[in-house]
Amino acid sequence: MNVPGYRGTVLPMNIRSQEPNPRLATSGSGQSQAQLDTVKQQAPKTLMSPVSSLKAPNTIRKKTKRIAEETDTLDTTSNERGRFPVQPARGEKNSDEGEVWRKYHQFLEADQAGPGIIAHDNSIDHLIVVIKEIRVHASENQRRQLYRVLNEKPTNIVHLTDLFLGTLSVHAVYEPLETSMHQIQATSRRDITEIELAIIGKEILHGLEYIHNELGIVYGQLNTRNILLSHRDCHLKLANIAASILKHQQGSYSRDIAAVGTLLVSMKEPGTSGRNPESLQLENPEEVSELCRSFIQLTGTSSISTLLKASQRLPTE
Repeated sequence: MNVPGYRGTVLPMNIRSQEPNPRLATSGSGQSQAQLDTVKQQAPKTLMSPVSSLKAPNTIRKKTKRIAEETDTLDTTSNERGRFPVQPARGEKNSDEGEVWRKYHQFLEADQAGPGIIAHDNSIDHLIVVIKEIRVHASENQRRQLYRVLNEKPTNIVHLTDLFLGTLSVHAVYEPLETSMHQIQATSRRDITEIELAIIGKEILHGLEYIHNELGIVYGQLNTRNILLSHRDCHLKLANIAASILKHQQGSYSRDIAAVGTLLVSMKEPGTSGRNPESLQLENPEEVSELCRSFIQLTGTSSISTLLKASQRLPTE
């Protein structure tokens, strides 16, 4: 009896189930049926079962589909973490330095009171921010101060919107403010008025009051480039508060306050300030009132609280 095979090896008939043997298909005799029954008995039962032969591919397909779904779930979870980041809870610290660029996408280097990176967050809102890196290790006290500013968002300080604290660096995320007092002064076609001087002086003093009294630090970087105008709420704001907290600033409270007077002189008479940057005297004092001249000179000797009281007598309209 000839059984299909190779060198004495019996081949399972279900392997050729779709290609029937011509001898068996054409004979139609009882002998053909006997040959088929013999082969079925000799072949392995697991391979001979038509049910198992049909189920095996389906089982593989189901397992492959399940693995693919699990992989897709993991990938989706990972992507959602980046696309819809969870805001850190109050007082929570982001310790991973690489987390900043998973949460934000940078697209432009720009100047906002110094070099920074314009970026947007990876949420559906794509909020625009300015990110600045400060290479320094933050102490526990400095971290507390940073998170205090982040949570309180004082009116006359450029708002911190996020923080990333690494071992040797800090990424400070600020609200975007495009216009500085330096740009306003450089592009203005008219002289600044006394009312504008009064408003600038009071806004800066309120910012310094928070830095001195609430944070207990020196600002140490008061100049026209570091005073930014918010078009959203029409306030002047002191920039780079994270740098003032993290880096030891040269100077004192009194020098911060005196810098308000020299800045007002530079706004009113740029030439006078260029010749004598520390001057609190105007070369043309007749162009402002006695109250304004006295206020500028008081910045060299008085406290912030005294100056804020004096500023109430300055014209505001």
